[in-house]
Amino acid sequence: MEENKETMEPVAPAEPVVESAPVEPVVEQPTETPVESVSEPTVEQPTDTPVVETIMPTPGEAVAQAPVVQEKKKGNKGLIIILIVLLLAIVAGLACMFLLNGKGEKKEKDEEKVVTENQEKKSPYRLSGNGLENFDLYFLQLNNKNTNTVYSPLSIKYALAMLNEGTDGETKKQITALIGDYKPKTYTESKNMAFGNAFFVRDTFKDNIVPGTVDILKNKYNAEIKVDPFTNPDTVNNWIKKKTLNLIDKLVNKDDLDSVDFMIINALGIDMQWTRSFLPYARSNEFSNEYNIATEYSSMDYGWFGAEKVEPGTFKDINDKVAVMDVFASYDNYDPVKAHGGEENYIKEIKNFLITSCKMSEKEATTISKDTYDGIVSNYHKLDKSTEFLFYVDDDVKVFAKDLKEYNGTQLQYVGFMPKKVDLNTFVKDVNATKLNDYISKLKELKPESFEEGYITEVSGTIPKFSYKYDLDLMENLKTLGVVDVFDSGKANLSKLVKGSAFISSAKHAANIEFTQDGIKASAATELGGLGNLASCSYVEKNLPIKKIDITFDNPYMYLVRDKKTGEVWFAGSVYEPLLYKNDPDSKVNY
Repeated sequence: MEENKETMEPVAPAEPVVESAPVEPVVEQPTETPVESVSEPTVEQPTDTPVVETIMPTPGEAVAQAPVVQEKKKGNKGLIIILIVLLLAIVAGLACMFLLNGKGEKKEKDEEKVVTENQEKKSPYRLSGNGLENFDLYFLQLNNKNTNTVYSPLSIKYALAMLNEGTDGETKKQITALIGDYKPKTYTESKNMAFGNAFFVRDTFKDNIVPGTVDILKNKYNAEIKVDPFTNPDTVNNWIKKKTLNLIDKLVNKDDLDSVDFMIINALGIDMQWTRSFLPYARSNEFSNEYNIATEYSSMDYGWFGAEKVEPGTFKDINDKVAVMDVFASYDNYDPVKAHGGEENYIKEIKNFLITSCKMSEKEATTISKDTYDGIVSNYHKLDKSTEFLFYVDDDVKVFAKDLKEYNGTQLQYVGFMPKKVDLNTFVKDVNATKLNDYISKLKELKPESFEEGYITEVSGTIPKFSYKYDLDLMENLKTLGVVDVFDSGKANLSKLVKGSAFISSAKHAANIEFTQDGIKASAATELGGLGNLASCSYVEKNLPIKKIDITFDNPYMYLVRDKKTGEVWFAGSVYEPLLYKNDPDSKVNY
């Protein structure tokens, strides 16, 4: 899958876009611009290649109860597909309600200001930067109920930041107490990453929107401003479909549109490949002598053999077989020459064995002992691997990580954490960002310095595939974090966004994730290394110091998909039910 590196410059202040047309740039910005409208929506037809734009994800949340539908294109070789859509649905009152009660409300606010003027609220989950923080884990801790879960902390942060532009008073303090001075990073769209922010307004309500805040949404968050009669959900759904790489197409229904006057929407879609697939030797375009399906050490009693395709495996509390992928790596850091007292003494030991045990002549044993010695020495510092990955294992946890390809300057990394002593519920409840960051800092690459001197170390196991969707009740989750007033019709203060009374009536979060070995695989033949021309009786080094590290993920576990450079968490989730082997299309592929 080729990257699309073509990008557009951020949208300059402009007249708000009518319908789904792109924002026209404005050279001058003399005054705040009112939102224009049109009578009928234009249904956008999705294209094969997403529009390349520089857009920062600022989520919104969904009133939609319609299921998220993932339409997978035939031949899609994307390794990880993660989709996220959020819509903030707002119910707004008439402006006259504010005017009729203006004096009383103003007096109450003046009194409140005296009391709280210098009191800054701070949440224990307050964001301090862009890296992994306790905020990112909170939603997993709140929703971890023995079921597959996935959500995007990144999108939620953008949603709150975007919404906070239109708040004031206590409403603003509650949101600011959580997001602090969080500064969203700009990401560049490509064929593999799609971001979108939009502000949809009912055409009959557009005059109640504060133009200045609309300008902020356009200029600071690159949000598209769209005015619509809210009579046909296709306008919104087609926009979402485009921004999720055509994989989510029906999120909003007619009832959703009837209940709101405007929506703040963020949509995010990711379709990425690993830097090296789980089974590279099964794909002709990734075949390399650097990766092996098996290895056998010359004249040494050690070797391993991995599966060349997706295999059936076991998983705790799952009665059926699940689809798993083998991962193997080994490094020989054992020096047999040193262990046997040097080259001369070692060759002599081998020769004596061949004469006494194999009944060879002096001449024959002399030749073969040197060949055997050379073969054994060639194993020293030998690194074999089935694919690229990182690992860390201690008494409490197994950690498996794998890098995704870099797209337009952004490289994501998958990190899975499987507890060994406690169940996942307990692990998630007790874990924090500091602990996970510590695990991540201890990840070992497949390099010589990662392996202990004096041992042949084998790192092996199976990693399950998974594919599922999850809807997060973001409104209820945010309330437990202290963001309360914005959802209360009597307390919400959206005065910087709406000329009148308004509140957030619904805030939901929908996400899909698919974790695979990397699409269609091709067969590959691998010849295992033998013992050369040795006779049927031969010298084999036995009783080797072998250390085996098991990274099999066969119990429920949690995972993060993070920006490898900044540490920012794009997605977090848990796996209790991997993909069943019988439901995996790759299990039916003939190799």
